[in-house]
Amino acid sequence: MSGLVMNLKGFARVDRDGMDTVDLNDSVRSALTIASHQLRDRITVVQQLGDVPKVKCMPSQINQVFLNMITNAAQAMGEEGTLTIRSQAKPNVVEVSFEDTGSGIADDVLPKIFDPFFTTKPVGEGTGLGLSIVHKIIQGHGGAIRVKSQVGKGTTFFVELPLAQTATAKAA
Repeated sequence: MSGLVMNLKGFARVDRDGMDTVDLNDSVRSALTIASHQLRDRITVVQQLGDVPKVKCMPSQINQVFLNMITNAAQAMGEEGTLTIRSQAKPNVVEVSFEDTGSGIADDVLPKIFDPFFTTKPVGEGTGLGLSIVHKIIQGHGGAIRVKSQVGKGTTFFVELPLAQTATAKAA
């Protein structure tokens, strides 16, 4: 229980100092702890977290992004499924991917998923702001987000954030 309280404090923290140097694997683990009640025993979580360099970011915002990715994946899978979260270093960025075994996203819907107020959920079950906010946060950090999906097989979101030294160099 104390771990959950610590993670909630981290999520609720106001970033008085703005940017911080962060290990994204810690952010993934923190988001998983917060989302554990949604995953329960119905979703199998596979963590394939690589040895990644740190990134410069606003931790509470990145935690929000990761929590949104996990929550959306859990909702897409319904009663059961597998969520695989991977992290890896790439040239100048760290990539964190969230792969679910849900129903997938239709090709005609994919171009709209980051639009404000767009949702495929029934009325009253979604605001259509989650992915729009995620997109803005990632862009604000100098990163990128992309999605790959196949109807009937699942969806993978790829979040890329610049390495700490790359982000510092861009800001200078």
